[in-house]
Amino acid sequence: MIKAISVGNKISIVWVFICLVCVINPVVAQTPLTPQVVMDKVRDVDMGDNASSRVSMTVVNPKGDERTHELMSFRKKFGQGENEETRSIMFYIYPMSMKNVGYFSIDFKNSEKTDQHWMYTPTIQKMRRIGSKRLAIMNSDFSYADMSVHSANDYAYNSMKEDVLDGKKVWVIEGIPTGKDNEDDDDGYAKSIFYVRQDNYIVVRSINFLKRGNKIKQMDVTSLSQIDGIWVLGQVVMVTRKDSVELSRTIMKSSDVKFNRKFDENFFSQRQLTHGYE
Repeated sequence: MIKAISVGNKISIVWVFICLVCVINPVVAQTPLTPQVVMDKVRDVDMGDNASSRVSMTVVNPKGDERTHELMSFRKKFGQGENEETRSIMFYIYPMSMKNVGYFSIDFKNSEKTDQHWMYTPTIQKMRRIGSKRLAIMNSDFSYADMSVHSANDYAYNSMKEDVLDGKKVWVIEGIPTGKDNEDDDDGYAKSIFYVRQDNYIVVRSINFLKRGNKIKQMDVTSLSQIDGIWVLGQVVMVTRKDSVELSRTIMKSSDVKFNRKFDENFFSQRQLTHGYE
């Protein structure tokens, strides 16, 4: 037990002053809340492991015409610390003309390593490496980079302010991409603005300014819930605009989300791409 220093029956003025400082200014010993600290917490959010889900992507053009694809998605973490990597594999299950077209990716936590992405087309039995992460996934508004796990040094964060979005307090943080992949990619982002919920550190909106074409891509999480204590993005909408005119939008929905599944590690490989799903 900590005892106050006393002179006679009087508590030391020094001790009283220390107590007052602790009450009035309790954050003195805390780490300053900078944009980098917030975004580090974003990356540390538990998104689950050994996960599987059914994903639908509906692309809508300005005329209202829709085109829908459905996929099975699987994800697993390998390694620990700086050697950690996230492996993801996806297979198209609809339409039938695209059945078992697959994607396989390895996203490294260490920013000095280059993430790897492959696509396999069963009808021509061709495996190809995807050179640019900014390429659109099947002509949707999502790119491979949008679906990837970002490393700590992918962005430099310049400013932060507080706001309210859909009734929730958020931090609004501006980030400038710094990764080499983005520097070498003319289709990359020049700047992004992230809206981070203060209660769970989930990015619920991002506004991304493309390097060329005077285009902006805005991502909004329109459905968010917890499964087994893990936050799951149930629906995400990505809209592409040019000069404030909407060019297209993609609605991505996740269902049948499961965690802690038992996967053979060999399932997450280029070889599995050639075998397909079921």
